[in-house]
Amino acid sequence: LIVAYPASLPVELVTLLDEAAGERWELLPVPGNWSTAAALDRAFNDYPCEVLVSVAPGLVPRSDVTPDWLETLAGLALSPGTGLAGALIADDNDIVVHAGWDVPNFRWYELEGLRVDTRSTGNDLLIERECSQVSLAASAVSAGHWRECRDRANGGFDAAGRALSDALTASGARTVWTPYAR
Repeated sequence: LIVAYPASLPVELVTLLDEAAGERWELLPVPGNWSTAAALDRAFNDYPCEVLVSVAPGLVPRSDVTPDWLETLAGLALSPGTGLAGALIADDNDIVVHAGWDVPNFRWYELEGLRVDTRSTGNDLLIERECSQVSLAASAVSAGHWRECRDRANGGFDAAGRALSDALTASGARTVWTPYAR
């Protein structure tokens, strides 16, 4: 399994990624201007794999909180009927930055800005759930689904994730989000 990241990522973040990846995961630095689509394309072209996990510049995986975050994302991306799996993104103070979006009303935006341990209606921050869209800033996609819909994944992490989620949903695949990868 492959983890693509910008070649310009600071050494300390690459070290954290390497520690979290262990022996089962191959790290792929992507040189040049970072583009979500370019990174995923390069990873899928350079390494034959079933699933690719995308980690945005500046994000630090919380292996201390979710030690199996890579396996969780990859497993969800490969589960039957799922096209794209997104992770909980929180800041250094455990404030939710991204928790999946449900369109057209963007219901999940109400979760952004809460502490990750907040008990919300339906405990939405504690359960894996289907949602309309996720960000590619911390996500996993299978090779087959990427090849089917990659031409729609344009823009930055959030825009590309929303576009890819929409394309996959239109093709019959689900988008899911998990708090167990952050």
